[in-house]
Amino acid sequence: MSAEPLVTVRDVSVEFAAQNGVVRALDGVSMEVFPGETVAVVGESGCGKTTLARAILGLQPVAGGRIVVEGHEVHGTSRGLAERVGIVWQDPYASLNPKWKVGRSVAEPLRIAKRTGDVGAIFSEVGLDPAFVDRFPHQLSGGQRQRVAIGRALALRPPLVIFDEPTAALDLSIRAQILNLLRDLQEELGCAFLYISHDLTTVRFLADRVAVMYLGRIVEAGPTAEVFENPRHPYTRALMDSAPTLEKLGTLPEPLEGEIPDPTTRFPGCRFAGRCVSASPACAQDPAGTTEGLRVYFCHNPVNVSTSAAVS
Repeated sequence: MSAEPLVTVRDVSVEFAAQNGVVRALDGVSMEVFPGETVAVVGESGCGKTTLARAILGLQPVAGGRIVVEGHEVHGTSRGLAERVGIVWQDPYASLNPKWKVGRSVAEPLRIAKRTGDVGAIFSEVGLDPAFVDRFPHQLSGGQRQRVAIGRALALRPPLVIFDEPTAALDLSIRAQILNLLRDLQEELGCAFLYISHDLTTVRFLADRVAVMYLGRIVEAGPTAEVFENPRHPYTRALMDSAPTLEKLGTLPEPLEGEIPDPTTRFPGCRFAGRCVSASPACAQDPAGTTEGLRVYFCHNPVNVSTSAAVS
């Protein structure tokens, strides 16, 4: 791993106006992505994963903190940023212009950046017949459309590619093909991936490191195997327990106690404290960051029981 991070996110906050106040969708988020690695961001819907991706892309203004990509601080969108960061959205049909042939969609980043490239070779690279360049999105399957979207994201050879739930809209067999494609492409091109997902099985397969988010904050982060096999934050443990496995077929996880707090409420401490059976008064006042080797978690009363069988 390089000593210099490719992406640095420092104490970033994003706010949205709401009827009853302000929702802080990101609340002091800090993380790094190094060249050539895959970092996954996981958490339930609404935790801030996609907002983080949009902030790194310059599509979402930040209320505080800073984001640096390859030494350049992100301030809105720019042509230079597009050459440093690619994006693959969740729904490949919605992300491709239905009136354009898919070859044109893949060529568009090259045209904007005033660069040349072989679109047919890009199609071959992502496992598509070059003859598909003259087809429209509706003439392709979901998996083929996602391969087009991946080719478009890689057309400029950016050092970082963000994937926002890239397999969520695909059949199970197609998901496996796409995940294997991503691994092969990363090995070939050496780019870094920021992989956003709620699918823990795909995260464990693909990611080198994982960051767990809850209501706009990272509650635990570290090497994927360590976080999956021995989660330290109670929310991470609950998230792992909720993942389906063959051993838990036909059973449902125990529901968490309490209610999700009002998103307009500001929390000085852990946002999970109101639902945590291990919470103490200190949890509501201070998130208590602890570092263990390459892992960090924010909890006064961390989980100690190994859960190596929780997600297989």
